[in-house]
Amino acid sequence: RYELAPAMPPAVLDHLQKGCLRQDAETPKPGDALFRHVQNALVATNRQALDAAAEQARQQGFRPVILTDKMVGEAREQAALLVAQARRMAAELPADAQPLCLLAGGETTVTLRGGGRGGRNQEMALAASLALQDCPHVCALFAGTDGTDGPTDAAGGCAWAGNLAVTGMEQARHALEKNDSYPILHHCGALLRTGPTRTNVMDLAVLLVWPEKAQ
Repeated sequence: RYELAPAMPPAVLDHLQKGCLRQDAETPKPGDALFRHVQNALVATNRQALDAAAEQARQQGFRPVILTDKMVGEAREQAALLVAQARRMAAELPADAQPLCLLAGGETTVTLRGGGRGGRNQEMALAASLALQDCPHVCALFAGTDGTDGPTDAAGGCAWAGNLAVTGMEQARHALEKNDSYPILHHCGALLRTGPTRTNVMDLAVLLVWPEKAQ
């Protein structure tokens, strides 16, 4: 398809052709002798990032709750689920309860429906913003731990009640449908820019929850 064969080393091309013909295993399988001298070590994980975030939240007076380090699925749908859970917890908290910091980690996906600009964390932030406009007791942040979200200069975005007043709900909904979260969040002052962090352990979602009864 891409006419790469002439540029390949003969040994590589031979190996791939044998794999296609089932004359050789293209990918080593479990138990292969190639793995006898291979060791794998995780030096940094999403769970470690969540634990560090939980400790920071604790120091800031929040009670951290790590929900999962396996967050997957459609970005906007996962954002809606997290916001719904946060809103339920806010409604159930006693008025004098310690505020919560809900934490989730993983990596969502975005189904492209338009040619907009953004990333999966910005899409989550915009979807969460739409769900939080009438909810002053929850705010949220969604970010990539490498400091980059999609082909943008942002790590992600934030969501809080009233942050879409600059653009309006209808324009925000339209932008979400076009996967065009970056301009909306930029106009609302809701982009998170950290610069490159020189590490990558997937994404983090942080939702701060205050008791609804205390408002």
